[in-house]
Amino acid sequence: MNKGKYLIVLNLIAVILLSFPKVCFPQPKVNISAGFGVFEFVNAGVKLQWQQFQAGASIGTMPFLKDEKIFSLSGDLYFHFGDTVKHTSTKPWYVKTGISYFSDALPDIKDKFTFLNLRFGRDLNISPKMGIDVELGALIQLSHKTIPDEDRFWNFNMPIWPAIGVNIFFRL
Repeated sequence: MNKGKYLIVLNLIAVILLSFPKVCFPQPKVNISAGFGVFEFVNAGVKLQWQQFQAGASIGTMPFLKDEKIFSLSGDLYFHFGDTVKHTSTKPWYVKTGISYFSDALPDIKDKFTFLNLRFGRDLNISPKMGIDVELGALIQLSHKTIPDEDRFWNFNMPIWPAIGVNIFFRL
């Protein structure tokens, strides 16, 4: 499946997921976030929340690199569970799944990846409007393309990658 087909499928899933809760749940709550992770790097995101479910998207980069351009894009679903906590009705523990796209471009070569994102995390609520997400999991490689298609010393083609992330979030 090429990148265009992944984007069409991802958009279709997003439309269905964003339309279905409007019928079943009240108006969503909105969270914005900023953080660092593998492979989100330095990222910013937004999440819509319906009770214990969230749908989110984030975009990331590594702005400190001189000759390398790194870009990531992710769409995720979250399900929160566990005991209730201070400051919010959102349960603190969550499982997260989604699709992530990652591009790493050097002057002479470019790698493009698509991953299935599987993570387990915890919201650490600092106040009713602010908190920190900490998560750990795995990225399962769905596709990898190198441009130009040639062998090289370092090959990024691993089927499973570790995934870790830390984000600060604000409830609007």
